[in-house]
Amino acid sequence: MLNLFSFQKAQVILICGIIVGVFSYSAINSICTGLLVINWIAEGDLKAKFKKLKESKIFWLLISLFLLHLVGLLYTSNFEYALKDLKIKLPIFFLPIVFVSSKQLSTTHFRSILKVLLITALLSSIYAMYYYINYFNVTFFELREMSRFISHIRLSLLNTIAAFASFYLLAKNNWRKPSLANLFYFVAGLWLFVFNGIMGSRMGLVVFFILLLLGSAYLIFRHKKVWLAILLFISMVTLPLISYYTLPSVKLRTHEVVYELQSYQLNQDPNGKSIAQRFVYWNVAWDIFKTSPILGIGTGDVEDAFNAYYLTHPDLLQKQYQHRAHNQYLTFLLTFGIIGLLLFIVIIFYPIFYRKKYLDYFYIIFFIAFLLSLFTEDTLETQAGVTFYALFNSLFLFAKPDEYLD
Repeated sequence: MLNLFSFQKAQVILICGIIVGVFSYSAINSICTGLLVINWIAEGDLKAKFKKLKESKIFWLLISLFLLHLVGLLYTSNFEYALKDLKIKLPIFFLPIVFVSSKQLSTTHFRSILKVLLITALLSSIYAMYYYINYFNVTFFELREMSRFISHIRLSLLNTIAAFASFYLLAKNNWRKPSLANLFYFVAGLWLFVFNGIMGSRMGLVVFFILLLLGSAYLIFRHKKVWLAILLFISMVTLPLISYYTLPSVKLRTHEVVYELQSYQLNQDPNGKSIAQRFVYWNVAWDIFKTSPILGIGTGDVEDAFNAYYLTHPDLLQKQYQHRAHNQYLTFLLTFGIIGLLLFIVIIFYPIFYRKKYLDYFYIIFFIAFLLSLFTEDTLETQAGVTFYALFNSLFLFAKPDEYLD
C-alpha cells in the first residue's frame, strides 16, 4: 500500500488535469475526474470516508443539487436529453465525495494547483492572441471566437480566478522584495485582466472590478491598510478608463451595450443583439415557467419546451438566435419550479455561511464570479460550467489549507 503522500500527490496531479481540461478539452476533464475517483478508492480507508460523508450535512446539501435532477426524471418526457444532462452534471456528485472525505491539501500542493491554473490561463490567452492576430481582419470575425475551446464568458471567469491567484502568489512570495518570480506574478495577473478586455468579455471585466471594490473594503475594515485600499480603488477607477481608450474591443463592447439597451427600449429588432436577445430569452423562460410553476417541467424537457415555444412564436427571433434562457436562475425555475429554485439558492449560499467563508480570499473570488455568471449564462448546463462550479467550490471549501492573506 502506498503512503498517503503518494495518493495526495496523485490527487493534486489529477486536479491539475481537470483544470487543464476545463480550459481545453472536455475529454481530459472527464478522464481526470474519473481517475480522481479511482485514486480516492485506491487510497483505502473507505469505511472512515463513508462515515465522514454520512455525518457531513454540507455534503448531503451539495449533492442534493444532483439528486434534484434525478427527481426531475419522475415527470420528464424526454429521457434521452435528461440522461445526457445527468451525465454533464456528474462532477456535482463525485467531486464533493472526494473532497469532503479527503484531508486538506498541504500549502505546497495547493500553491502548485494555483500555479498550474495560472500557467494554463496564460497559455490559453497566448493561443487566443495568436488566433486573434491571424484572423482579426477576416470578415465577420467575432471577438468571442478568440476562446477556441469553451465559452468566452467561462474563459473570462477562469482568467479572473487565475489573475487573483497570481496576486495571491505574489503576496505570499514577499511582494516587497524585487524578484523575477514577483515580476512574473504581477505581470501575469495584470495581463489576464487586459486579455479579458481584448476578448471583449463584459462579465469577466465586471467581476474583476467588483472584486477590486470588495478588496478595497476588506483591506480597510479587516487590516486597516487604507493606503493599499486607496491604491486598489484608484486602479478600479482608472483601469476601465485606460481600457476604454486603449483597447478597441472594450470601446466596441461599451458602445454595443448602450446601443442594444436603447434598441430594446425602442422595441427594435433584437436579432443579432446579444443583450436584447437575452431579454427575449428571459421572457420566454418566464412564460414556460408559468405553465408549471410549482414543480417545473422536468429534467429533460427544457430544450423541447423552448423549441415548442419558438415554433408557436416564429416571428420572435430568427432560427439561428433561438436559444435557451441564458440565466441559470430562470432555468432552474422553469425546470424544477419554485421549490427547485429555492433549494438551488440554499445550496449555493449555505456553504459560505456554514463554513464561515465570507472572508476567505479564494472562496469569495470564486463565489462572486460564479454568482454573477448565473444571471447572464446557463452556467450549469455545460460540462465546462459544471466543472467550474463543482471543482472550485469543493477545492476552496474543503481542500484549501487554512491560511489567509494577512
